[in-house]
Amino acid sequence: MIVKTIKFDKGIVNIHDEYIPKNQNEEKLKLKSIYDMFNFISRNSKTKGIDIDDWFYSREELKKIEKMKEYEFI
Repeated sequence: MIVKTIKFDKGIVNIHDEYIPKNQNEEKLKLKSIYDMFNFISRNSKTKGIDIDDWFYSREELKKIEKMKEYEFI
């Protein structure tokens, strides 16, 4: 069952109830799995000549986001 759908300029992400972590350790493992997949996709895309510069935050952008305290970095 889809719990939430997030629409982006470049696509849609569906969050399913089976992927909701039960604790912070499970959340970290799921996020690591997702980030590994993003990195795999971006490496393949870059190899094919696709510009991926705007797919990820820069270090400066991450520092600004972290200071906002709106998000929890785990």
